[in-house]
Amino acid sequence: MAKIFLRRNWNKYKRLGLRNKKKQVWRKPKGIHNKMRENRRGYSAIVRIGYRKGRKNRGRIEGFIPVVVRNLSDLSNVGNDNIVIIGKVGKKKRQIILDKIKELNAHSIGHRS
Repeated sequence: MAKIFLRRNWNKYKRLGLRNKKKQVWRKPKGIHNKMRENRRGYSAIVRIGYRKGRKNRGRIEGFIPVVVRNLSDLSNVGNDNIVIIGKVGKKKRQIILDKIKELNAHSIGHRS
């Protein structure tokens, strides 16, 4: 799983992203006494070279290309190199999609079964 970098004190203030995903973004710490900038132990990591994945694995989950499935017709796009992520679907349709995935012997993620 990719590391998520967030600005310092995002969990303290609403304007910095507390209970607001849209404002939870990365900002480089520039303060003179900032502990994050000084790489102190116990503080969040800073964006650096080396955290990025290799080109072949970028955007993949467990080595497979993710495909979001919202209905049965979307399953026609799934191949051997894909992993299925079931989108916002109700309980009945989710179960039908899961049964079809098992028939196709496709990989899937993000469900309880």
